[in-house]
Amino acid sequence: MKIKLYGLKRAIRKTQYYLTDKFLFYLAHFSPEANTRILYRQHYHKSLDLDNPVLFDEKLLYLKLRHYMHDPLVAQCADKYLVRQYIEQCGCGEILNELYCVADHFEQVPWDELPEQFAIKSTYYCGFYFLVKDKSQANKTAIRKATRQWAKSKAHLAYSEMQYSSPHRIICEKMLSAENGQLPTDYKLYCFNGEPKYCMVCIGRGSLPHPKFYFVDEAGRFDPEMSSDGMAADQDFQFTLPEGWKDLFRYTRMITKPFPFVRCDLYLIDGKVIFGELTFTPNGCFDIHDNTPKAKQLLGNLIQLPAR
Repeated sequence: MKIKLYGLKRAIRKTQYYLTDKFLFYLAHFSPEANTRILYRQHYHKSLDLDNPVLFDEKLLYLKLRHYMHDPLVAQCADKYLVRQYIEQCGCGEILNELYCVADHFEQVPWDELPEQFAIKSTYYCGFYFLVKDKSQANKTAIRKATRQWAKSKAHLAYSEMQYSSPHRIICEKMLSAENGQLPTDYKLYCFNGEPKYCMVCIGRGSLPHPKFYFVDEAGRFDPEMSSDGMAADQDFQFTLPEGWKDLFRYTRMITKPFPFVRCDLYLIDGKVIFGELTFTPNGCFDIHDNTPKAKQLLGNLIQLPAR
């Protein structure tokens, strides 16, 4: 009997979570702020105070709701294709990855003309991509099906990231890889009105059980108290500055000046900077697991909110 009751309770909880998620998606259409306030209470078990935001996530939520969702430049720069024009205008066109095509849907992708290796991505959303390492072995049917699902997705409504609400498209780009053939290290620079204060180095994408995230400053000083991975690192852990490190910060300063906060995601391939994307609301502004209390306080202090 206890086993049956446990199974029933678990089924009820799953149904409750499903209905709650559906409700929040629906609510975001009409009131992104109401959606956000409910999510905040679920995550932090307290009310969101948008009149006096202090911590990093709180200030990001303020920017998301009061500024970014209404800013046409943010909407442009959140789009992986349209942002290319902005990067060109900043005088940084040389860091753009090679673009093979942009298409409204998969049937417009010139498959036969693409190289043997490439990346195919949604212009929005994290994780919506395929890395085609051998076109002759690629499951074209599965890719076509996935891209159709991308086009229907409303994933941005989960956390009211309304900068992603424009029509979805597909882009195909050169596939980036490190010298060892693995996915390259991500360099995610946390920028405040054009000043990159920290770089979150993402090591081990696609090879470790999960990537490791370490915060370092422009001088390469590692701060273990800024991330859970940093706090778990060996005491003798040191970060070695890669070739092109200074260029990461130089280009980032050229790109991020208009924004109170944005994360500029870049790569280094043979010492050359390659632009990834601009991220305005990391983790939907609900990074409750990786950012430590110190990070939330310190990064929050660095955001200077626009005049209200």
